[in-house]
Amino acid sequence: MDSFNILYIVAKIYALFGGTSEADIQNAFFLGLQDIEWVALGVSVVFLIVIIAFRLRLEHLEDRLHHERTERELAALKLEQTKPKNPRWQQVLALATSAYASDWRRAVIEADSMLAALLTARGFAGTNVGEQLTGASAANFATLDLAWQAHKVRNRIAHEGETFLITERDAVATIDLYRRVFEEFAYI
Repeated sequence: MDSFNILYIVAKIYALFGGTSEADIQNAFFLGLQDIEWVALGVSVVFLIVIIAFRLRLEHLEDRLHHERTERELAALKLEQTKPKNPRWQQVLALATSAYASDWRRAVIEADSMLAALLTARGFAGTNVGEQLTGASAANFATLDLAWQAHKVRNRIAHEGETFLITERDAVATIDLYRRVFEEFAYI
């Protein structure tokens, strides 16, 4: 026995169960293989349909997740846009709209403190707001005169204290000067 002969083994098994000739065995074997081929083809088609269905479902889920992620990002962006850029400015506005002159003074002083932080962050040279404004030029600071006007009110409040009488109208006008400066630099 030099080689392994599958047909011989199948023929012997077939003969045990009542098969007669070798030709019948070969025909039965090849017919069985054809049946197996058809079954395999059917199973392959079913698996192909299942794979396609799973792929479509996966794409649908990915699409839905992408839309949900985009909606969350848009909602976060809208929330970010509704938040003030500088929460200190909201505090200044609250103080400026108070019914008390002491709060108006604090609003101007806080706005000037914000101006100092802005000028320092923008790289204006100087140890205080006055020096920083002196070193600035209108070429790179369009609202320089407004900043000076607002800072002069702050200086009067700081140097004269309670003796400096500030009206609500003066406080609101000064805060508006600071607002225009801050908006030039997108600080609020």
